[in-house]
Amino acid sequence: MRRYLPVSSLLCVAGFSGCAALLSGTSQSVQIETVDNQTATFVPVQSCRITHTEEGTTLIPHGRGIVTIKRGDQPTILCPKPGYEQLATQIPTSINPFMWLDVLFWPSFIVDIATGAYQKYPAYYPVQMHRKDG
Repeated sequence: MRRYLPVSSLLCVAGFSGCAALLSGTSQSVQIETVDNQTATFVPVQSCRITHTEEGTTLIPHGRGIVTIKRGDQPTILCPKPGYEQLATQIPTSINPFMWLDVLFWPSFIVDIATGAYQKYPAYYPVQMHRKDG
């Protein structure tokens, strides 16, 4: 009985923790920068406001900086600047490649879905700003 305890403990830990959560964490840093959508050059703004669904608001001064986002969150980005219109307000997500390891340990799939670890944000996100005519 005692010889099975280490093996069963290891299987429980592997089975009840998500592969993506273990290997890439439940949060991610994303570099944010406001850029002109036609010239791809930096557009300085007073600040960008990132509103998280669960954790409040983060301010990025001058439209350039790094923000930590909890995986599974859908933050909204607002970077107002006179004479410009912001084209998108949410950072796109993709599937975390470590999620595919959950095929081997299927109970961990539930953990990754519940924690949001199945999502991956881009390391760099340019906030596209469109210059208004006039």
